[in-house]
Amino acid sequence: MTYLFIGGEDHDFTKLGGCVVNTATTAARRTAYARCSLEVDSTSATDGWQGAFSAPASTFWFTGRVYHNNCGPGTLGDIFSVLDGTTRRLVLKMSASNGKYQLIKRTAAGTNTTLATAAPNIPPNVLYKLDLFVDYGASGRVQLYADGTLLIDYSGDVTTDGAATLSGFVLGSVAGSGATTYASLWSEIIAATQDTRALSLVTLPPSGAGATWAWTGAYTDLNEVTTSDATLCTSANPDETALVAVNSAGITGNPAVLAVCVSARAQKGGTGPQNGQLVVRTGGNDYPGGAQPLPAALARIANVWESNPATAGAWATGDLTAAGFNIGIKSLA
Repeated sequence: MTYLFIGGEDHDFTKLGGCVVNTATTAARRTAYARCSLEVDSTSATDGWQGAFSAPASTFWFTGRVYHNNCGPGTLGDIFSVLDGTTRRLVLKMSASNGKYQLIKRTAAGTNTTLATAAPNIPPNVLYKLDLFVDYGASGRVQLYADGTLLIDYSGDVTTDGAATLSGFVLGSVAGSGATTYASLWSEIIAATQDTRALSLVTLPPSGAGATWAWTGAYTDLNEVTTSDATLCTSANPDETALVAVNSAGITGNPAVLAVCVSARAQKGGTGPQNGQLVVRTGGNDYPGGAQPLPAALARIANVWESNPATAGAWATGDLTAAGFNIGIKSLA
């Protein structure tokens, strides 16, 4: 399996317009798995939280938890869209008949073609697991599931303008107008090349100092629920590591752990380190991921470990709940 995106908090996304981090509406997320929801609350069709795939893809699955506070006619809003660059090629909207998802393909010029409308209604104020399968091609297929129930199964030409691959997505809302509020709240977002219907995401936020801290600042500058660019940690020299302990209370029982993703909001300075490696510490040793060029402006970097680098085998829940498990970053020249 290739993980194209794993993320659940605001630093993982680019914010487009009317979006906020919501910690108050606990019914809109699984509180053991996510410490916040990503809310889109706007009358604009283009507002949302944008995520970028690690590589362009033509066949993939997407999963996320979503809560709509209003499922009235919402022809204005793009609830969810899949991107080719900046063009929203495939879109989920709410139909004029309350509570029904519509699958639409869209050209770069903005022309919409409705491909399918789901039969069952989606009630408001209920948290759902949405799973979307996309085979993007002239003989393609799109399947949409809510809590495992198939809502849409469309086969045919799902492409526009000859596009062959897709590069990311936007989490949006039903949207609305006037005094009517149509908010959607999202959490536990994963995109992968294999079936996501059995996948869940548990966020392990920073909870304390780790085994090594060679950067300026402290872990308290990194553990905000809503990211603040006013509190930063910096490294002026290469080969400096900053590690933090994590809160693993969301891991209960003995679920299979298919991957660990570490992500950060980072940028390079005018001088000093220009590259970095995200790090996991397990079994008493540090395991840096691949070297990554740091962005010129603050933006997301991420690394996925599909196996435990200390054992070369599958992750175990005990690896992540162990007192010595840390995550962090290492600066590189």
